[in-house]
Amino acid sequence: MKKIWLVLLLVLSLSMVSCNADEKSGTGDGPVEISLALWDVIEIDRDHLDDIQKQIEEKLNIKIVPMPVTWDDYGEKYTLWASSNQLPDMFGTDTAGSGEYYQWIEDGVIKALPSDLSAYPNVAKAIDRETVRIYTPEDGKIYFTPRITGDPEIQWAYNSLLVRQDWLDNLGLDMPETLDEWIETMVAFTKNDPDGNGLDDTYGLIGNGQVGSSWAGFGDMSGYWNKGDDGEWYLPIAGENAFENASFMRAMYKAGGLHPDFALHSSQEQREIFGSGKAGVLQRSAIPQHLIGTHKEFRELSGIETPQAFKEIITVATPPLINEYVRYIDPYDYWSEVYFNGAMSDEKMEKCLELLDFLYSEEGIMLMNFGIEGVDYEMDGENVVSLLPMKEDGSRMQIEEKYPITASRDFAVWRDYVQFKTPDIAPEYKEIGLEVIESRRDWKDPFIDYELQVEVGKLEAVKDMTISFASDWRAFIADTSDKSDEALYEAMKAEWDKSGYKAAREAVTKLAESLGK
Repeated sequence: MKKIWLVLLLVLSLSMVSCNADEKSGTGDGPVEISLALWDVIEIDRDHLDDIQKQIEEKLNIKIVPMPVTWDDYGEKYTLWASSNQLPDMFGTDTAGSGEYYQWIEDGVIKALPSDLSAYPNVAKAIDRETVRIYTPEDGKIYFTPRITGDPEIQWAYNSLLVRQDWLDNLGLDMPETLDEWIETMVAFTKNDPDGNGLDDTYGLIGNGQVGSSWAGFGDMSGYWNKGDDGEWYLPIAGENAFENASFMRAMYKAGGLHPDFALHSSQEQREIFGSGKAGVLQRSAIPQHLIGTHKEFRELSGIETPQAFKEIITVATPPLINEYVRYIDPYDYWSEVYFNGAMSDEKMEKCLELLDFLYSEEGIMLMNFGIEGVDYEMDGENVVSLLPMKEDGSRMQIEEKYPITASRDFAVWRDYVQFKTPDIAPEYKEIGLEVIESRRDWKDPFIDYELQVEVGKLEAVKDMTISFASDWRAFIADTSDKSDEALYEAMKAEWDKSGYKAAREAVTKLAESLGK
């Protein structure tokens, strides 16, 4: 009898394991658990699911498990998860074309999409673009889906300079135009009590010190390989334009116009310093969706409640023209990508693609951005009319406040895609964004040979580079020694060459010549 009970217990245990495995792998009849990681999503209380999550899960027979990452830790988390086989089923990050991307493919960290996507027409449409296909490795497979932003012109407003217009008015200053005027104005914001409180507690420019982040007038400072006048290929982020930009910012730093701890602040800390009225200029996006976040700190930390009041004190500045006036953001209609855990089964992959196909669909876009039709919004012709309630501060409830799952709405299609027709985004934010976009229509793109960038990413010499150009430029800007800018730059270039940049340049130049470029 004891033996029989042991056998029964063993069978029962195996059955339970099988059931659990079926649920997680995508086999069997139960809902399939799909974990997904994305910036700023929130963990979900399974005992209190919102109605939109319930609707999606019932429709697709899945369980959605968000795994939060932040803008400050996502790279570190993905690396850690990948090394410990703990990656979520799907995750968003910006790595296509990098050495890490090709290494992930080689190591089986990420899973390729199936060649037959006829069952997922919206996914098939999403990847049917040159800017996705150029990252196809030698096996001919696609390893990610794009997170679509919409019209590339929206990106013209991404990196902007948000200036305290009221501080300019208080000090009797005009908007700076030349580089010298920018330094003088930032120093005045730091030293001349622009908020009139009688305290020495303000700063000029707040930002992370990333060269090129908001100063398009210096020309191309991208991380794409370009051909120099001498016929050799180089990275503009390591070139003369970046040097001129860093020299300008170093002069501002030494004069006291750049926040002394600029290199240490996270993006959230930058917004909080700006929103608390302690900095006069923030390097930040001027699209409506991001202006909401910028205003949030002003509302909470400075009591500037309404979008109208926010617009009155903020002006988006145009950076001065130094070299060729260029747009420095890729003219893509997507930014960052969704990857799939290389260890997942084909059955679970099918469920992941079903979810993505829904999120790419018009039905999914409307549901995740505006809620349930007739409950949260109604249509007036082609216009969305929100039915979400107004809050005590005069702002309208945000969709994610009612339905937490919609915090992951950008997984396939960024809210940027619908932001100019989103009713719960105040018209003031839209007006600012449209004004910035219109002012930059004449900006010129640097030429980027995307085909070459893909081939370059496969070169061992490029993969072997151990350089953080951003960190090195921040150190350059923060150097208060008597060394000249030129001496610091030459020393940096020497270190870069030792760390693989010289070998990479030679390899890229040789590759380009073999391709007739």
